[in-house]
Amino acid sequence: MDVIFVMPRGDGRDYDTRIAVEVTSGDVEAAQNDNLAPGQSFKDPGTYGPFAIHVITPFREGNYLQSITKVTFVSVRGERWITDIAIFAKFSHGLTYVSHSGVVVFDQNTSILELRNDSGVRMLSNQFGALSPSLLKQPSIAKNSG
Repeated sequence: MDVIFVMPRGDGRDYDTRIAVEVTSGDVEAAQNDNLAPGQSFKDPGTYGPFAIHVITPFREGNYLQSITKVTFVSVRGERWITDIAIFAKFSHGLTYVSHSGVVVFDQNTSILELRNDSGVRMLSNQFGALSPSLLKQPSIAKNSG
């Protein structure tokens, strides 16, 4: 699993901000990365990644389509960050599911985003080759919770 951040003009990410991503299916933690791109600044506009989300507990497509991706933003200095987050889940038979948030704003008041990885995600077969950020121009399936 991988994550890509596509940033419009707005606010970038400072080098000391921590971003964690966790994918859960029911009570099972399926994949996680507690600190994506530590020490790296993301300037806007720009595209950053892919960054690995490490699979802890392998799961099937059906479990993925019922899972939730949680993104946590921890700012040291009360920073604001504007981005579109895309999660790429590739399965062994060649299908890739893409979930994305649409443009969201993280700050000291909104530091957690949850995405449902349900049937609204885009399904891509490996015939498309490399997955590009242009695929993210799809309707948002994100729910902001803070």
